[in-house]
Amino acid sequence: DSIANSRVAIILVNWNGLDFTVGCLNSLRNQGYKNFEIILVDNASDNEEGKVLQKQFPEIDLVQSEQNLGFAGGNNLGIQKALEQNFSHIMLLNNDTVVSPDFLDQMILLFNHNPQLGVVQPLIYWMKDRNQIWSAGGKWNAFLGRAITLLEQKKSKNLESGFQKLDWATGCCMLLKRETILKAGLLNEQYFTYFEDVDWSLRIRKEGFEIALAPQAIIYHEAGAS
Repeated sequence: DSIANSRVAIILVNWNGLDFTVGCLNSLRNQGYKNFEIILVDNASDNEEGKVLQKQFPEIDLVQSEQNLGFAGGNNLGIQKALEQNFSHIMLLNNDTVVSPDFLDQMILLFNHNPQLGVVQPLIYWMKDRNQIWSAGGKWNAFLGRAITLLEQKKSKNLESGFQKLDWATGCCMLLKRETILKAGLLNEQYFTYFEDVDWSLRIRKEGFEIALAPQAIIYHEAGAS
């Protein structure tokens, strides 16, 4: 029963991505896991998209930014709000994703069985080719100073049901324990896009937390949309 006690804040950042965000929010409405709230940060979209979304999805908590703060800045606004509201877990989720109905259950389950975990990411497939993996997490090559994404071309049947340790999780979708963020700090806003998730993951691991893939948690990603 402790599963349902985990209160999750899901942070979506929208920037002129109305149709994608609507698709994502609709998929979140079908979640089996109910103990979550959505903090939607609108990064100063044209045409007041934040207001449009709030009207269509009254359940969201809208944070309207007056300027485009990028991925890190937009997410940090949402993270700060979630921390203030004492959520036990905080998720970053790209707005150009569609999630499967049990993905949150599967991710929370991993946390409950593995107290050393700080971050969990789902298995992410391409939206346009739902058999092809977009990200199964990442490895860090310290020698080259390079982040490598673990990709399998086809859905592999042999992904263990447990968790696989990762060096870093993708900012496309990562679920974090509250303590993880309190210890490692917020996203580094010097990275406007792209590297901030790797940087954050490495800082989180330095604090002694583990990062893992939840292979049973499935989402689909448009990739490159926002």
